[in-house]
Amino acid sequence: MKIRTEYFSRKLLSLSCLGFIACSSLSPKVEIPKGSDPQKELAATEAQLQQEKRLHYDALSPQRFENAEKSLESARKRIAKGDDSDKILNDIGEARGSLNGVHTTGEIQGANFAPVIRARQAAMEAQAPALVKDDFKSAVIAFKDVGRDIEGGKFELKAQTLAKLEKRYSEVELSAVKTKNLGEARSLIEQAENNNAERHAPQTFELAKSKYASAIQTIEANRRNPQGYQAIVGESVRSARKLNEVTTIAKASKINEAAALKLWNQQQQISGQQQQIAGQQDALANSSAAAAQLQSQMTEGENAQAVLQAKNQQYANKEAVNQKIAEIKKEIGAQNAEILRDGNDIVVRMKSGNFPSARAEINPTSLDTLEKVKGLIEVVPGSRVIVEGHTDSIGTAETNKVLSEKRAESIKEYFVSQRIVAPESIEAVGYGFDKPLRSNKSKEGRAMNRRVDIVIKPQAQES
Repeated sequence: MKIRTEYFSRKLLSLSCLGFIACSSLSPKVEIPKGSDPQKELAATEAQLQQEKRLHYDALSPQRFENAEKSLESARKRIAKGDDSDKILNDIGEARGSLNGVHTTGEIQGANFAPVIRARQAAMEAQAPALVKDDFKSAVIAFKDVGRDIEGGKFELKAQTLAKLEKRYSEVELSAVKTKNLGEARSLIEQAENNNAERHAPQTFELAKSKYASAIQTIEANRRNPQGYQAIVGESVRSARKLNEVTTIAKASKINEAAALKLWNQQQQISGQQQQIAGQQDALANSSAAAAQLQSQMTEGENAQAVLQAKNQQYANKEAVNQKIAEIKKEIGAQNAEILRDGNDIVVRMKSGNFPSARAEINPTSLDTLEKVKGLIEVVPGSRVIVEGHTDSIGTAETNKVLSEKRAESIKEYFVSQRIVAPESIEAVGYGFDKPLRSNKSKEGRAMNRRVDIVIKPQAQES
């Protein structure tokens, strides 16, 4: 920053004038004529104080300004108590004298500090005292420290000092503009991050952060031109809101990001319908015939929303089940069991190795697999479980049927004993070799036919 050359040509004059002012910590009191109206004199002096503050001279002569404030406060209290008017006028005279000293200092140094004052004014117009209170207060303290040096005759005009103060207020202004326009977006992104958005909605998270970064850069380039940054700020806020909502959906419904985004889009449709109905209600509220028509439309709209919400919930439930199936498939391993869908039913197909040959006792190695099946049952509320036993064709039909029933019953008893399924919600059935998956003529086919199927049936499928 360049300091105009005329500033330095006035430097000696400024310091010599201030040397006289600095001889005393107090400025000469102004004598107010006796018999003056204290209320009018108080009002006039308060107006003078506000004017010095608007000119930012309070920072250039902070001690005198504070003295003026204290004297005025004393005058107010005396008026409230009904004190002698001479004492009140004396306090007001003290305040006016201090303010005259403030004004003199401001007039001498105001031009030198013009860039700083402009930066301070811009920060105040950006609502920095409220939005970034601590930062603004810190800048004010730094400015007043220089003002106290001026009052004490210790100040030496340096371009570096002015540049630092100007930069400090400029940074405070920019911080206030960012906070005012992007405070909501920043808060929402932080909230989503605390809600594990990076895991539940990584792509939406990255997009929201990218929009926020772009908005920051645009504000930095257009801090005093709202039209230059309002569009990208709006995009950033909407993106942050979407991130929070998608993260919440994904986490609560235990679904992946793609499914959560689909649900979010459907919810936006519902919201749009609700807004449309509300708008129609406002437009037609004054007509009874129109109101009847509106009521019909509202009922239809509400029914459509209920259907869409029901579909949303079904979709969420289905996605949660699909994800659980995928997780458990990996955990169990294809060598132990196969998990598949039969319509709305979930079938866990236990392999032949889960039982000792010709025996119905559960192989201990299968207990971990059965425990994992619990996770599938839990994601289908109100479901029933049917345990089906199957054998190959070796041996008599009666022998195989009994064996299949016993194997199915063993698993049922395990589920009940471990409280995985309530007794009234599970049954065991033995089919022997009546329902083969493959031909019993080959060794491979017989191995596939020797199985136990655990069928999880959603409640809606029951008849």
